[in-house]
Amino acid sequence: ERAGTIPAGGLIDMCFSGEYTKDELMKMLVGGGGLAGYLGTTDAVKVEKMIKEGDQKAALIYEAMAYQIAKEIG
Repeated sequence: ERAGTIPAGGLIDMCFSGEYTKDELMKMLVGGGGLAGYLGTTDAVKVEKMIKEGDQKAALIYEAMAYQIAKEIG
């Protein structure tokens, strides 16, 4: 649900753009990122079901998330 590593410059631009409230930005960073932000769910079982049903976007997002986690572990 967290946004993970994001470019600092882009975040600063968003903070001072006047387009978002502090609460909206916090929701984007914590609770609205990750699988929830891309696929509308935080349930990995649902995501795997989406993939089995042929959802290519879900497969791409899931694999990218696994790749990012592996990079952090490494």
